[in-house]
Amino acid sequence: MWRNNWRGVFFMKKLNTKTLVFLSMLTALSIVFARLLSITVDPATLRISLTNVPVILASLWFGPIAGISVGFISDFIGATYLSPFGWNPLLAPTSIIVGLVPALIKRFFLKKKSLVNMLLITFVTNSFGTIAYSSFALSKMSGATFVSVLIIRAPVYVLIAALEAVLIYYLSKTGLESRLLKDMSEWDKK
Repeated sequence: MWRNNWRGVFFMKKLNTKTLVFLSMLTALSIVFARLLSITVDPATLRISLTNVPVILASLWFGPIAGISVGFISDFIGATYLSPFGWNPLLAPTSIIVGLVPALIKRFFLKKKSLVNMLLITFVTNSFGTIAYSSFALSKMSGATFVSVLIIRAPVYVLIAALEAVLIYYLSKTGLESRLLKDMSEWDKK
């Protein structure tokens, strides 16, 4: 169901109005998940949210440029307008990593669509983005050691990655992607 060719890896195949609207909806969902439907455990190091789900979906469905765009724009808008801390460019690469990694590794993990393969994608994505890089950035911002921040964040984000994988996998089982991409191709014919 997910496209597994390299031609669609770096560039979106179809960039039309409907694609932009759908990517905007994913961006809005990411903002809502991150800023309004999240639980802040420790303002300096830990927020529990499903903000990566729309970013990963954009990356899997439309490629890394779309994933990076959804991740970066949702982070920038959400942090600028809805965060008491404001936008911090040191944390911006996390959203970029989360938008980039799924599209790059889906070729290896989604030859057969299964929950295990989706778990691998979300674990690898979260390992590079929210666990490793964000922990590093937050340790620099807070003055805490990298290891102390990592010890707090890693177990939580492993569980979040598992929840994200389950949500994305079962969402893909609904056939939303095939209907969406079919509708977009019909839109081009009009």
